Amino acid sequence: IVYWYEMGDYITSNNVLAKLITSMRGILERKTNGAIILIAIDITNIHDSAEISNIHDKFLSAMYPLLKKCLHSY
Repeated sequence: IVYWYEMGDYITSNNVLAKLITSMRGILERKTNGAIILIAIDITNIHDSAEISNIHDKFLSAMYPLLKKCLHSY
């Protein structure tokens, strides 16, 4: 499982930093919207860590531009 937070132009996987960024954006920009992105891959039949990494990288390379477009449309 891989996850990260996106709040405007800020991206982090650190929970505490995400809260700090959200708080600061709320105070300075009057915006507290954001998203947590969580990617889970079924690896029950895959035992090679290089193959798992390759699947993960291909998926994110294909999906991230679409995801980014959706997140910035709100």
